[in-house]
Amino acid sequence: MTDIDLLQRAIHETEHDIDNIQYTRFDIISRSLSIDHSLIQIEELHLPQFKLSSLVPPYKTIDRMNGGRQHIAINEQFCLIHQGLDLYLMDQNLTVIKKSQENFDHVYDMCWSPTLARFILLDRRTIFILDPNTMLIQRIPIDQDRRCWSCTCSDTSLFLSTLFCGSSILQHSLLPSIQFEKEWKSPETCTRRQMIIGTVCRNETIAMIIVDLVGKEKTNRIKIIKNFRTIMVT
Repeated sequence: MTDIDLLQRAIHETEHDIDNIQYTRFDIISRSLSIDHSLIQIEELHLPQFKLSSLVPPYKTIDRMNGGRQHIAINEQFCLIHQGLDLYLMDQNLTVIKKSQENFDHVYDMCWSPTLARFILLDRRTIFILDPNTMLIQRIPIDQDRRCWSCTCSDTSLFLSTLFCGSSILQHSLLPSIQFEKEWKSPETCTRRQMIIGTVCRNETIAMIIVDLVGKEKTNRIKIIKNFRTIMVT
């Protein structure tokens, strides 16, 4: 018997086996699953509420100037405070060690970038990069079509939220220089009647504080930075 004959014989045997499978009868016996309902309990989830009274007493107090918004940004060594027209750099004992040589009328937000080892300040149309060692400031203009409100940094990116309804998130690279990369728009960020009023980056996620400008309700939304997928809303 040739190899071809053996191959044809194997094919015929395989076809025969397939035909047998098609006409094979299987008896399947199924029974309903019995559930002991006494083992199921549904309870309302009560999340613990934060109380200011649980905080330890402050060891030092800084007087706040009347009027305007005061912003604070911190790292492991310093605390940067904007009061009036001035920027004050303080140590861990809240003692002023440096003061900016320039006046800052409108500072909308501030944050610290560990990657750059710099403080980042924001007004509507300019990003300010401040070196805490020298207090020297670098200015980076924002696109004239944009007006920004809040800022935060991950290890690789700077994120700015835009002013007004339907806020966008503008993603910028940090290295080798601060450059615009991507814009996340409504409805991925918020609805057309909502505005992002605060942002914080932690562990490759970005948290956003969102306010409804009609109903005044506030929500917190956490997204994964890589794909901007929402993982939590409170």
